[in-house]
Amino acid sequence: MIKDCSLIALIILILFVPFAAKSQTLIEAVNKNDTTLALKLIKSGSDPNKLDENGSSPLMVACRWNDIPMIKLLLTNGAKPDEPRSAKGRTPLMVACAYYGGITATTLLTKSGADVNIASANGATALMLAAQNAKVDVVEHLLAKGADASKKDATGMTALDYAIKAEITDYTIQSNKDARIDKNATIAKLKSLSK
Repeated sequence: MIKDCSLIALIILILFVPFAAKSQTLIEAVNKNDTTLALKLIKSGSDPNKLDENGSSPLMVACRWNDIPMIKLLLTNGAKPDEPRSAKGRTPLMVACAYYGGITATTLLTKSGADVNIASANGATALMLAAQNAKVDVVEHLLAKGADASKKDATGMTALDYAIKAEITDYTIQSNKDARIDKNATIAKLKSLSK
């Protein structure tokens, strides 16, 4: 009897597990940090550039949470670093700079061809968003890659203005483990460019 139950369970697993994996979306795999499932879904036809119901691509989600293995997997399997854009006109690089992405994520994106000077719908650039979070190492990297510190958003603010207005909390510092958070150094770096 036990052998029969084991055999039935094995048959059920063989028949239904592939369908269970197929029913999950790529975004769900990214949210679960499941690179194995994400790769399987991409290889079976899931589009790594498809926006979800929130207007985010899988790469944007991975960049938001600084999921480096997932960012690498997506970039090497067809995810585009600048397209599609979110409803706010943000790219994955902007998302990384605005949230928990640090130097590793931004370096991977720029090495993959991310444009450091693209502006969002409100005119904000990745440099402005990194400055707003006082990510001095990310700011330095973006500048080294050609980011234009003189660009202004729709309200006339530059990256320096974003840095000056930055509100850095303990949470900001603790949640950005892959970025060096230093408001004064970020301001000093951006001020040095205007001399």
